[in-house]
Amino acid sequence: MPSIIQKAETFVTPLLRSFKTEYTFHNYAHTEEVVEATYHLAHQGGVGNEELEILLLAAWFHDTGFQTKYQGHERESIRIARYFLKSQGYPGRGINEVTKCIQATELPQSPTTKLAEILCDADLHHLATPNYIFKAELLRGEWKIVLNRTYTDVEWYFCNLNFFNQHDFFSHYGKVVLKSLKRQNYLKMFKQFMQHIDGIPRHHSVVN
Repeated sequence: MPSIIQKAETFVTPLLRSFKTEYTFHNYAHTEEVVEATYHLAHQGGVGNEELEILLLAAWFHDTGFQTKYQGHERESIRIARYFLKSQGYPGRGINEVTKCIQATELPQSPTTKLAEILCDADLHHLATPNYIFKAELLRGEWKIVLNRTYTDVEWYFCNLNFFNQHDFFSHYGKVVLKSLKRQNYLKMFKQFMQHIDGIPRHHSVVN
């Protein structure tokens, strides 16, 4: 018999694949990457099988709400997750934990449990990956079409630098390993920013 994780993947896959083509960042590929990052972070955090199940369920469902709603999609994602899990007879306590994890990913992230911390870090794991700048460009294109937000290169780099400075990883692995990798991407982005402006800012601190 398929596990609840396999059933969840089967349920969400056609839903995620039906997203608008304009969703160049928030799509099935992103969810797959978050699921993979969740598994890795959970392993690094010594998470047990029961908690891992909750985390992976939350990871698979965390962006499903984009099907009907862009801003504030987390609430719709929670509705879809709860509908599915109740239909499978999943324990109420587990459903509540999945809900907490998904809700915590709404920006600014606000995890209140260890599991939510791990999912939040997995959701923004791309900040610490070598292809971050490429991922950022996918998001830039998505915002242009979906939200009608257009950025010059300078504006986009500055927007990213501000986000880096405001963001912190929550899990122990995030603070020890991912933060250092994120700093490398920050410096790459800062270099691009400097190449697109005249003069050097007199005061710009690299804090992350």
